[in-house]
Amino acid sequence: MSNVSLFFVEIILSIILSLLVSTLLSRPLANNLAKSCASEQQASFWLAYTKMMMFIFPVLIVLLISVFNQSIGLDHIKISLIGSLGGLLLALLFVGRRLYITFPSHMKTG
Repeated sequence: MSNVSLFFVEIILSIILSLLVSTLLSRPLANNLAKSCASEQQASFWLAYTKMMMFIFPVLIVLLISVFNQSIGLDHIKISLIGSLGGLLLALLFVGRRLYITFPSHMKTG
């Protein structure tokens, strides 16, 4: 497989994973944001922000890994998959932390 083909496989894999996670979290996150944000505009902003972070972060990690990754074939894709999943995890942690700080204190205790 050529380097260009491998690069596109990595990016597409990252986008598919991000799309899957974004789709799974979209409705619960929108419901939670509607309850905890002061306005509908705030909830819409945080939902859009979260979705963007869940696409940008994994792709960025995959791009960084592909620069330094010298493996070939399936090992290259495995490393990119680890990078993509790690990027999703970092994005979720970052957004979750940011939303936790933003939520009113009565929402944090249950």
